[in-house]
Amino acid sequence: GKTRPSAVLFSVAVIGGTLLSIFVVQDTKKRNVELEEGKIGLNNSYHPSVSPEQVKSERNLCTSLILNPIISRFRPCPVTAGYTFALTFYFFGMLFASGFAHPLNNPSLGPTAQNLSTYGINNPTLIVYQTQLYRLVSSSFVCSGLLTYLMVVFCLYKHTRFIEERVNNH
Repeated sequence: GKTRPSAVLFSVAVIGGTLLSIFVVQDTKKRNVELEEGKIGLNNSYHPSVSPEQVKSERNLCTSLILNPIISRFRPCPVTAGYTFALTFYFFGMLFASGFAHPLNNPSLGPTAQNLSTYGINNPTLIVYQTQLYRLVSSSFVCSGLLTYLMVVFCLYKHTRFIEERVNNH
C-alpha cells in the first residue's frame, strides 16, 4: 500500500532515538576507558601529559562545546534520552505538518482529533476492526498537545531518568 508521511516520521523518530541511545552508551564507554587510562580527570579535563594535538584529534570543537554538555546529562540514562528525542521529533513533526487546532477543539494546544488519529493515536476500533496494530506502539509517542508534551517531558526528565539511573547503578 501507500506509505503515510506519519509512518515515515514515526520511523525516523524511533531510529533517531535509538541511534542517540547507542551514541550515549558508546560515549559513556569511551569516557570510562579514558578515565581508566588516565587521559581525563573526573571533571572531563584532559590530563596534562596528553598533548593539545591529541585532544584536537580526539574531540572537535563542535563535540566539546555543544554535544558534551547535552550528552553528559544523559550518560546515566541513554534509554530516556532516546525516548525523549523520539517523542520530541515525532511531536514537533506532527505539529509542523498539521498545525494547531482551535483551543475549544483541543484544549491541550495541539492538532485536531482527525490529525491525531492520522499520526497513530490509540483508537481501539481501528486496531480491532482494521487491524492497525502499529497504533499499539505509535500511541506511546503521540502527545495530544503542547501541554501534554511538556508534562511528559518533565516526567521523563524528573522521574524516569532517576529510575533508569538507579537501575543502571545496581
